[in-house]
Amino acid sequence: MSLQIINSRNWVRVALINLLIVAIYGWVMRYKIGYSLPIFHQKFLLHAHSHFAFSGWVSQLLMTLMISQLPHTLSASRKKLYESILYGNLITSYGMLISFTVQGYALYSIIFSTLSLVVSFLFAGMYIYDSLKLGQTTSKPWLITAIIFQVLSTAGTFSLIYMLAGKKFQSDIYHASIYWYLHFQYNGWFLFAIIGLFVHELSKRWEAPPLPRHIFWLFAISCFPAYGLSVLWLKLPLPVYLLVIAATLAQTIGWLLLVIHLIKQKIWQFMPNKLSVFMLLVIGIANSIKMSLQLASVIPSISHMAFGYRPIVIAYLHLILLGIITTYLIMHLYVTHQLNHKPVVTVSIIGLLISIAANELVLAIQGISSFSYTLVPWVNDALIGASTLLLLSIGLLGISQFQIRLKKKENSISEYTPTVQEPLIAEFENRKQI
Repeated sequence: MSLQIINSRNWVRVALINLLIVAIYGWVMRYKIGYSLPIFHQKFLLHAHSHFAFSGWVSQLLMTLMISQLPHTLSASRKKLYESILYGNLITSYGMLISFTVQGYALYSIIFSTLSLVVSFLFAGMYIYDSLKLGQTTSKPWLITAIIFQVLSTAGTFSLIYMLAGKKFQSDIYHASIYWYLHFQYNGWFLFAIIGLFVHELSKRWEAPPLPRHIFWLFAISCFPAYGLSVLWLKLPLPVYLLVIAATLAQTIGWLLLVIHLIKQKIWQFMPNKLSVFMLLVIGIANSIKMSLQLASVIPSISHMAFGYRPIVIAYLHLILLGIITTYLIMHLYVTHQLNHKPVVTVSIIGLLISIAANELVLAIQGISSFSYTLVPWVNDALIGASTLLLLSIGLLGISQFQIRLKKKENSISEYTPTVQEPLIAEFENRKQI
C-alpha cells in the first residue's frame, strides 16, 4: 500500500496535460498575430491562456507537490479533502479556460474565477494548519509564506472582478490591480514555493546544509514593497520610491547570498546527472537576468520605456514563468524521478529549454527594435517557430509519461511500486561511494 497522501504521479500527468494546453493556446495566439484566424478572439484567448497557466499548470502542480510533503499520518478524511481541493482547482481551471475562451470577462468566467479563489483559500487554510503541527523544518517558512502571498495576490483579482462586474472601470486602478496579482503570484506564491520545494529536497533527501535564515528574511520582507516596481508609472512619493529601491537591493542581495551558498555547498554534486545540473544553471541565469532587470527598472526613464513596449513586458513575464518557474518544476519532477530519465524525456527537455531561449531572444530583438520603430520582418515567423518547438517538446514529454504507464500495466511484473525517494537515494549513495 502506498504511503503517499495523494497519488502524485497521476496528478503530475494531469499537470503536464494542462501545460500542453497552455502551450497550444500560446501557439494559437502567436499564429493569430501573423495570420488570420477569425474564429478566435485574441483578447479572450489571452485571458484564458494566462488564467489557465497560473491555475491549471503552476498552482495545480505546486499544490500537488506541497501536499505530497505533508506527514503520512494525516487522517483518511483529511487526505480526501486534499484530493477534493485538487479536483476543485482542476474543475475551476477548466471552467475558466472554456468561459474565457468563449466570452472573455463575463458572467461565467467571473463565477469560475471566484470559485477558483475559494478553492485557493481552502487549500491555504488547510495546508497552513497542517504545516504548523509539524516540527521546525527549513522548508516550512518558505512554503507557508508562499501561501500567504498567494492569498494576498487575490486582492488584485477581487478588484478586477468588482470593476468588471460593476462596469466601474478606472485605468490606473485596473492596471495596478493586474500588476498586484502578477507580482504576488510571480515573486510571492510561485517563487517562495519553488524555493521551499528545493530546500526540502536538499535538507531531507540529500542532507545538504540548510539555507541561512537571513536569506529567507531578505526575500520575505522585501516582497511587499517591491510591488512598487510594477507601478512606478503612478509617480510614487519620494519616501515610497526610496523604499522600493531598498526592497530591490534587498532582493538582489538575497539572491547573491543564495547563489554563493549553493556554490559553496557544490550543489551540482547532489544532482543526478548533467541535464539536471544544466537545468539548474538555466534557472540561475534566468533569475540573475530578472534581478538585473529589476535593478535597472528603478530608474524611472528605463521603467517607463519598458512598460511602453509590449514585447519587453511579454519577454519579462515569460522569462519568469517559463525560464524560472516552469523550468524548475520540470527539473523537480525529473530529479525526483516523477519523470523518468529515458532518451525521449531528455530530448523533450532539451527542446523545451531551446524553445524558451529562442522565444526570449526573439522577443528581446523585437523589443529593442521597437525603440527606433524598426520593423523586423521575420520576427512573427520566428516566434511561431519557437512556440512550435515549445509545443512539440511539451507534447512529447507528456506523451512519454503515458506510454510508460501503459507499458508498466502490460508487463505487470510486480504489484510493488517503489517510492519516489528510493531510486534517488540509491543513486546518491552510489555517487558517494565513488
